[in-house]
This record gives sequence, structure tokens and C-alpha cells, in this order.
Amino acid sequence: MPDRKVFTDSVTPLPDHPGAAPHGLLVNLAAPAAEPAEPMTILFSLDLPGDLKAELEAKVAAGEVVPRDQLAARFSPDKAKLDKLVDWLKAQGYEITEVAADNSGVYARADIATIENSLQVKMVPVLKDGITYTAAQNAPSLPTDIGDPVHAIVGLQPFRRAHRNFRRRFVTAANRGGLDASGTPSPNIANAPPYLCAEMLKAYGASALGLTGDKRLSLLPDVAKLFKSVAGGITLYQFDADEKFAFYYAHLDRYAEGLQEGRLVKRGELLGYVGTTGNAPPGAPHLHFTIFRLGPDKRWWKGTAVNPYPFFSEAKR
Repeated sequence: MPDRKVFTDSVTPLPDHPGAAPHGLLVNLAAPAAEPAEPMTILFSLDLPGDLKAELEAKVAAGEVVPRDQLAARFSPDKAKLDKLVDWLKAQGYEITEVAADNSGVYARADIATIENSLQVKMVPVLKDGITYTAAQNAPSLPTDIGDPVHAIVGLQPFRRAHRNFRRRFVTAANRGGLDASGTPSPNIANAPPYLCAEMLKAYGASALGLTGDKRLSLLPDVAKLFKSVAGGITLYQFDADEKFAFYYAHLDRYAEGLQEGRLVKRGELLGYVGTTGNAPPGAPHLHFTIFRLGPDKRWWKGTAVNPYPFFSEAKR
């Protein structure tokens, strides 16, 4: 068997049975899934060659500011080694979804069997917070000549990712476990789990939002990106509450006052003004609006376009 480079820092090793794992993680192994798991996207992160890394660290330690163009031109991973990694991944059956412009990483997608065989890992179902993930049980590895420039393989344990705006809390007592004849939660102990929407708003000083929790799309989590492009001009990207879909607005004249990335917005709130920026005809102000399904990496600029009509139909109900 050829020598392999093992990436011990890329995963938290999981035990063969439910129980405590390193770093204080408590693991419950789920029952094997009846259906094959969906393909996974993995990041192969590349490091600088040793001499360039030492030179860059010395500059940083000395307080020197390195211009961006110099970083890209001089302090980048070896292009030939990156190409060798890409060719190997393709030969193993991976789909290359993206290569970083500065050669610092390769995003590759493959089914579970391909990942297990190529990286010599055992993939197991792991249950966390009521959700079952497919995750690596042991550290991945690559043939030494292929893995030489790689310093980490990221994404093999998706249960370790931060899931913004999502945290399940299961009811452990009888509070608000049912409804009485009038539709009121019963028993109804104030400010005790599970919390009512009004209680959560009050705790964060947000009662003025006037939300009831009756409609799940009454609050969109944030403005994902404000961006100017040649084609779209002044554009805005927004995610839905579950971060499954992105809403794209293009050819705007300007943004609404105070709008910024990461801001929470309500349904009906002003986002911007229709215009003719980008490649829109100068005499025909209009809004280019698209809804697309986000991929597993939640990239604001990338997804599969869907018919927006069902969204508007649901919103009218």
C-alpha cells in the first residue's frame, strides 16, 4: 500500500459506539439510513510552500502590510500541485465544483462510497439535535504525493458546522403541551420553555416588530449580499428563513436608506428602488427578480432557478 498523508486535525474521531468523544463531544450513532446519503461537497484546503509561508509570517510579525496583488502573485499555493490534486480527484470520481482563484482550495463533490474509498474513511450516520448527518468516523488521508500541498480536508463532519438561526429545543416538561377549548396553550407558564414568540421578542427588546409567529416567512433572516456587477448593476441577494432559497433583485437604482448586509428585514419593508443599472435598457426601469434553490455550501451567487409563482401564491393565503 502506498504511503499516505493522514489529516488528523480535519475531524473529531468518533467512537465505535455511542458515548464521549474527544473535545467533549457526546455522540449518538443513528440507525443506518434506509436510503443512500446524498453526495457531499468537501473542501481540500492547500497550504503555502514552506519557504513562502515562513517569509509571509516574518512580514506579518514585523508589522509589514503586504499588498493584495503581491499576495496573489507571490504568496499562493503551488499551481502545479493544485492541478495534480484536481486531476487525481477527477480520476477518483469527484466533480470539481470550484477552484479558488488564489489556488488555496478545491471544492469537490462525490457520493459517500467514493469518499470512503478515496480518503480511506468510514462514513457513519450521526444523530445530533434530532437531525441525522453522514459523517467521517476516522481521519481522512491522501496518497503522499497528492496530499503534500494539502493541509486540511474540510466538510467530512457536517454536524460540526454552525447552523445560523437554527437550534432545536425539545419540550422536556408538560408546559404548553396542548391547547384548551379556546386554543390557548395549556398549561401556560410564562417565560418557560417552549417560549412564545412574544416572550422571545420582549427578551430581545424587539416587541415593536409586531410579529406573531403565525407565518414562518413573516421575517426573513438577513440580507445576504449587496453587490454591484456589470450585468446586474446594483443587486441584492436575500435568503429565506431556512436558508434553502435565495431571492435576487437586480437593476436597482439604489438601496433603501440604512440597508446593509446581515440586517433583519420584515415582509413589506422597503429594500430598494427600481432602476436601469447594469445591462438594463436605459429607458425601461424594471426589476429583475429571481428565486433560486441554494446548494449545500449556501453561496449567495450560485443555485438552481425555480418558478417563483408558488411563493407568491402561498404568501396571499
